[in-house]
Amino acid sequence: MLRRSATELKQRRAVSIAMMLVAAMAGCRSAPQKFTDRPEATLSGAARVPAEAIATDEMSDDSARSTGIETVGLEVDSDGSGSARPQLEVPAEDSLVIPVPDTVEDDAELAPFPERLNDGQRPGVSLDAVVQSVHESYPLVQSAYLETMLAEGNAIEAWGSFDTKLKGSTENRVLSYYKTYRQNIALIQPLMGGGEIYGGYRLGRGSFPDWYGDRQTNTGGEFKLGFQQPLARNRSIDSRRAEIWRAEFDIRNAEPEIRAQVISAVEEASVAFWDWVAYGQIYQIGRSALDVAVERNRRIQRLVESGAYDPPVLQDNRRTIALREATLLDEQRLVEQAAVKLSIFFRSYDTTPIILDLNNLVDFPKPEPVDPLRLEADIQIALTERPELYAFHLNRRKLEIDLAEARNDLMANVDTFIVSSNDLGNPTSLPDTKTDPELEVGVLVDVPLQRRKAKGKIQQVEAKLTQLAFKTSLMQDKIAAEVRNVYTGLEAAYLRTEKARQARELAEELARIERRKFELGETDLLTVFLREQSAIEAAESEVKALREYHVAKARYAAALGMASAATGL
Repeated sequence: MLRRSATELKQRRAVSIAMMLVAAMAGCRSAPQKFTDRPEATLSGAARVPAEAIATDEMSDDSARSTGIETVGLEVDSDGSGSARPQLEVPAEDSLVIPVPDTVEDDAELAPFPERLNDGQRPGVSLDAVVQSVHESYPLVQSAYLETMLAEGNAIEAWGSFDTKLKGSTENRVLSYYKTYRQNIALIQPLMGGGEIYGGYRLGRGSFPDWYGDRQTNTGGEFKLGFQQPLARNRSIDSRRAEIWRAEFDIRNAEPEIRAQVISAVEEASVAFWDWVAYGQIYQIGRSALDVAVERNRRIQRLVESGAYDPPVLQDNRRTIALREATLLDEQRLVEQAAVKLSIFFRSYDTTPIILDLNNLVDFPKPEPVDPLRLEADIQIALTERPELYAFHLNRRKLEIDLAEARNDLMANVDTFIVSSNDLGNPTSLPDTKTDPELEVGVLVDVPLQRRKAKGKIQQVEAKLTQLAFKTSLMQDKIAAEVRNVYTGLEAAYLRTEKARQARELAEELARIERRKFELGETDLLTVFLREQSAIEAAESEVKALREYHVAKARYAAALGMASAATGL
């Protein structure tokens, strides 16, 4: 009779433990299949197990059948103790319904990501927004735009050589045997054809010696108009026009400098953006992994309190929680640092850096396969769009101006001039030699015999042109090689994303199966932890592969000379 009572007591106790396990499974959230997916708080149509059912020592068979899980047997330790582990038969997937509670308790262990700028309604920030901010507010880009203003200032300065000049003088000898008073004023206008035109007025009063008689004018003074034009040297080019033409090319040369700065800034901003997205998603993976461990801790604690599990199992899971909390702190630090780095490029209209938080986070766009037929066409695009080659082209044009100026210096100075003058008023000397109009025409010749200065300059410029040709050819080869290398990296990055996705899906499926086996008592917590850790690492590897792919796209856009986001590649 006593043996029969003991046996019945053991059976009743085993059945009670099994029912409590079923109730614990019914009252807990299902673990997310992806670490990046947060479990929902409620599921419509799912039944909720009352809390009273967990605390009772017995549960009716009807309650057990209502969960969709049937109790088929128990394993009892050989020593006859009551620490039996229930064995459950899982029905078919279509008939299995795991109840989910209507509400989820707050996790005191989780430290929420600090909110700094988010107002609760801030949308996700895209790469296009960051690139637009680089164009509008990034200080180095704004500084590069000022290169045009500097070059325009140099051009205005060069045009100063053709400013109209006003000259005047007054020369008075007040203490001498010959007292003279001379006043002069003239306007001189240089011409783009190399010559100049000038006109003036002078007045000479007093007593002049015979050898300075030309300084004296009639009472109304003398008006003069003249023109001078080079016929050989300085006719098609001179130092004044060469300086203006070089300044004009400097203005155009500011464009590739600006474009190079913008391309570099956009590339750096794109890398910083994808780093922030990657660190943010890794943080979310760690947060979800911590949620899984915390939720499992609740279930294990109930089972330990009921005697189904030994206390070391709970302590082992708490160790897992502590490890994941420590990892989450490091991941939080990394995502905050990435946000700060991104704020260097992402700014408001008044150039104030904007530090983003996880509410602004976006997903990685779906990777697209790389077209192998586009490589050669992209190389031609790069050879057309890259600012380095355009800068070489402009430098060559400037050297051609230097060469033309040097060849101009080989020529002789052969200038022709025409000067007309006429005195007005009464004559001041006899005989009257100044009243009649005067016209003077002449030619001036000046030539250095050795012309070594011009020859040396020609040799220097021709050597620079040859050097620039070699540099241009090498730059073209480097650009083509860079495009090929980045293209290869982009293609490899895409293939890695596919493999990483497959590895993540397999690892998460194994982790899900292992967690289910643990719930059914068919495995231990260490194996579950190892499976989950493999799933976490696989998910993080996929994020890193996606980050590498999109960084490769940004570098490919920079290699092609694109100053916008690489989303269109």
